[in-house]
Amino acid sequence: MFVSLTCRQNSTVSQVIGRKKMPFTITAKATARLESNGCVLALGDTNAMGVPVWGSTNFTANDCTVMSNTGGPTSVAVGGAGTLNAECVYAVGGIQTNAGLTTECSAVVPFTAPAADPYADITIPSSVSSMPCVQPIENKATKTMYFPSGRYCGNNNGTDKTYSIKDNGVFEPNGTFYFDNATLNLQSNNANVIGTGVTMNFLNQGTINTANGVYLNLSAKTSGPIAGVLMYADRNTGPAAISIQGNQTSVLQGALYFPNTTLTYRGGAGIAGGCTQIIAETVDFSGNSSVDSNCESAGTRTFRPPAEVYLVY
Repeated sequence: MFVSLTCRQNSTVSQVIGRKKMPFTITAKATARLESNGCVLALGDTNAMGVPVWGSTNFTANDCTVMSNTGGPTSVAVGGAGTLNAECVYAVGGIQTNAGLTTECSAVVPFTAPAADPYADITIPSSVSSMPCVQPIENKATKTMYFPSGRYCGNNNGTDKTYSIKDNGVFEPNGTFYFDNATLNLQSNNANVIGTGVTMNFLNQGTINTANGVYLNLSAKTSGPIAGVLMYADRNTGPAAISIQGNQTSVLQGALYFPNTTLTYRGGAGIAGGCTQIIAETVDFSGNSSVDSNCESAGTRTFRPPAEVYLVY
């Protein structure tokens, strides 16, 4: 984009040739910096850190951008022996780094404008509280727990109830699952958990526990009002913290959306060749993990850093 400004004013030359004013034209060229789509976004604007990568953690965001709306000096922090590899890194606050931060862009961008929450309109329907409670169905012969679509409730006395998968777990295809004051427990290293076109919701302190070594093959819906959302923790009653981990062949296709929850993305969660978006209040990486952003057919919503306009000359 070119911008030209013309004005008339006195100058030494105009006085020599006997003219009061001469026209002067200044032309400048501006361009916009547009980075690749985002795959990691920390939403907590008042937290001390948004995206910490510490210790011996190694995280790779393949062909996508890491962003943090946290305004502090360590909005994104890479320290110790940790490494962060991404297309680019944007932060509302400062970016504290060491030699372990590598990007494809020319430079990381601290102190920029916040990114918009792409799933800000997602909520738990009010009708959920009146839904009947359902139970998983166990097939002892195949060691499989089948989860029908529906609401999984806590105990009648108001305490949390745990629904465990020790071997095989299958979620009803295209189902929507509400863990209402209930825990989905995947704490067996031998567990294999499969679900196609599913959305898992956690409310009233409902949560999920996963073990390092569990195999997860889960994909979100690709159409409808909650398309692209694989997991969602209610912004008002969700848990304070959630940890997601899996083995190196696990597949999580869709958005892990925890707007008021600290998400620890841990261990061998290697999500190869798919579409994984991580959006939480704070995103804490641990162990060795990576995400891909091949989201054209995944039903997810696109988000990216704010466009920046700057002068070329």
